[in-house]
Amino acid sequence: MRDVAAAAGVSISAVSYVLNNTRPVRADKRARVRQAMADLEYVPNGMAQALRRTRSGLLGVILPDLSTPPYGLLAKHVEAVAREAGYMTVVCNSAGDDDTLAAAYVRGLQALRADGLILRSTRDQHELLPAVVQSGVPAVLMMSDPPSIGRQLDRVLIDNALGVRLAVRELAQAGHERIGLVSTQDLSKPTLVRLQGFLQGMAEAGLHADMSQVRIGAASAEAAEALTCELLDGPRRPTALVVAHGRQSLGALRALRARRLRVPDDLSLVVFGRLDLFDLYPVDLTTVVLPLPEMGASAARLLIDRLEQRPAPGQPADGQQIVLTPTLHVGASVAPPR
Repeated sequence: MRDVAAAAGVSISAVSYVLNNTRPVRADKRARVRQAMADLEYVPNGMAQALRRTRSGLLGVILPDLSTPPYGLLAKHVEAVAREAGYMTVVCNSAGDDDTLAAAYVRGLQALRADGLILRSTRDQHELLPAVVQSGVPAVLMMSDPPSIGRQLDRVLIDNALGVRLAVRELAQAGHERIGLVSTQDLSKPTLVRLQGFLQGMAEAGLHADMSQVRIGAASAEAAEALTCELLDGPRRPTALVVAHGRQSLGALRALRARRLRVPDDLSLVVFGRLDLFDLYPVDLTTVVLPLPEMGASAARLLIDRLEQRPAPGQPADGQQIVLTPTLHVGASVAPPR
């Protein structure tokens, strides 16, 4: 900063005022400071500036697995909204359900004076949410709606029950009655509402929900392949199947290929996920499309609004909740039963 001041012919204080925009500086002085910074390739010390201000301009993002498309897409749209608002994002990969690592990231981001956090917690992460709440850093949860302590945080959710109901309705309208479901096994609200959506969708169609046609398991392609094979090899194979998770949808497709079953000739299918996940499949799959770009953007906006309009003391501790609506892409994977 001293070199910039000397090159611009101004005081060190004037350089500080220009950098931090804390006091008015004459236009000619401001221009000389900016030019000197450019000539000297001066980069301000962000941490030092953060110590002088109450904000660091950093947002922390903690996601379970950046190698999978949904989380990379979420991070992309969080970053885009944050950058537009003048924030930089630090994205951390918590390696699935590694609770200790995720809680360590919270403490590390707190040490960096991150202004806020955006995260996705899983059922096996018991330390993460207490660490977030105890840090006192404003935070937004995506895709998870945990009870008790998580209610203090802002949340962005997807109406998973509606997604399953849309899938069941599409199959029922095609004439299917024996409809199976493959879904995830954890006790989070999104998982429970998927099952509730299935039961409600069957009831709305005037159909009996046969729980022997329901398989619940891990949110992985491998687990879903095994679960789907169980249904396909059972005594009363369903004529249609809803697979209520993106990675599980890939596993279900493997199971159908292994059994040499054609979609929709041998079995009608509705999957969950992004359309581009299934580009290479020969049939245009009817898909419940989750609004992941909107989720990432909404989480970032919600956090930034919270940071720039902090609630006054005495307001309710419960956070805000945004629920996004999935849509149904009608492809060619649903046909009347044979």
